[in-house]
Amino acid sequence: MAAVLRVPPGWEPPGGGLSLALDGEDVTARCALRVGLTEPVRRVELVLPDASGLEPGRHEAVVRWAGADGAPRTHAWTFEAG
Repeated sequence: MAAVLRVPPGWEPPGGGLSLALDGEDVTARCALRVGLTEPVRRVELVLPDASGLEPGRHEAVVRWAGADGAPRTHAWTFEAG
């Protein structure tokens, strides 16, 4: 499972205020951060490598990050597993 985001100018890894929650649990620490190879960085991916262990059924993912203006941003979506 991955969340792909465009990031504002000046965004700095690691983290840059980026987090991922799955079914209400913060799983950010279990994620890998992939940073685009452009300079400046324009795109990042937050990848949860062990999502295959999800129970079958509907799940909710929520990604949070700081926008270009520093204000918090949130995007949520649901998906079906297995």
